[in-house]
Amino acid sequence: MLPMSRNCKKHWMHNKRCGKNEEVAKLQDLLIYACKGIAEIVMKGEIEVSSLGEINHEVIKSLFITITNANFDENAIEKQINKMIDFREGLKAKVSGIQIGDAATFTVTDRASMIEKASKVGVLATENEDVRSLRELIIYGLKGMAAYTHHALNIGKENIEIYGFIYEALASTLDDSLSADQLVALTLKTGQFGVSAMALLDEANTSKYDNPEITNVNIGVRNNPAILISGHDLTDLEQLLEQTKGTGVDVYTHSEMLPAHYYPFFKKYDNFAGNYGGSWWCQVDEFGPFMDQSSLRQTVSYLQEQMKSETVFSHQALLVSQDVCTLRLTIVVKRTSLQLLKWLRSCLHRQKLKQVLL
Repeated sequence: MLPMSRNCKKHWMHNKRCGKNEEVAKLQDLLIYACKGIAEIVMKGEIEVSSLGEINHEVIKSLFITITNANFDENAIEKQINKMIDFREGLKAKVSGIQIGDAATFTVTDRASMIEKASKVGVLATENEDVRSLRELIIYGLKGMAAYTHHALNIGKENIEIYGFIYEALASTLDDSLSADQLVALTLKTGQFGVSAMALLDEANTSKYDNPEITNVNIGVRNNPAILISGHDLTDLEQLLEQTKGTGVDVYTHSEMLPAHYYPFFKKYDNFAGNYGGSWWCQVDEFGPFMDQSSLRQTVSYLQEQMKSETVFSHQALLVSQDVCTLRLTIVVKRTSLQLLKWLRSCLHRQKLKQVLL
């Protein structure tokens, strides 16, 4: 990888924050709280985790949404909160004779009521600092676990035992009777299941993309139109390479997607050109120069203005250069291969810059 630039270091030292505003942070807190309510119902109602299907997937998706730089879209988080509350209510109708707390019963009517509720149930709602710290350490572990299991699920691999532990741990963070020692034990158990989640993802990746091998990776740029992709989900990269092969559009990884080069599966793509840039926090400084080198002069000022606002980039970002298009990877993977192929070719033929509205 390229060394961190002086501007990147300066940006990182002066902007040590993930970029989300207070409202987003509160909505994320409430989303987690709603998941805790679901977990309480599952645990107290002794609901068979293997029967939950979509709810399992939506719980890990919700946790994944709340990790750093994953989703700062207030509307998307609000929609997910409502979805999880609907799931929660459906589960409540299936059980009886159990005592459940506020996380399993609260109601909200709009964004304002969500923000108000979140202010009362967020991280600082736990007054004991030791208990608060241990609870949050567990939650952070569950977020990472959710990311791994979500990526594995995209490849068709899942582990019901991991889902079961996630419910157990979420519900336990609501239990005021647990001592610090008991929470320490749960923290260690979280680590154990974290290893299981990593093993699950490794199994998923290697079963589809083969075992990683030592690989020389190009860190320069070619003269073709190019896409810069970051993130962790190898299925996104696979879809992108399939959709762009034969179009004359190269694909480069940035930062977190660098390990994709080590998987033999991806070496068959001639347009998988290399890796550009350094660490993920250098996106603001490195995406502009990438486009400069690819002759995307018309959009540099626009993109830099958006990057300064720290709102344009989510967990996965995609930039198409050489006077083609600018959009997010999360939009690309929602298009069918044929749709994206036609869209890229039309952009290339017009030789006209076009902003795709998100």
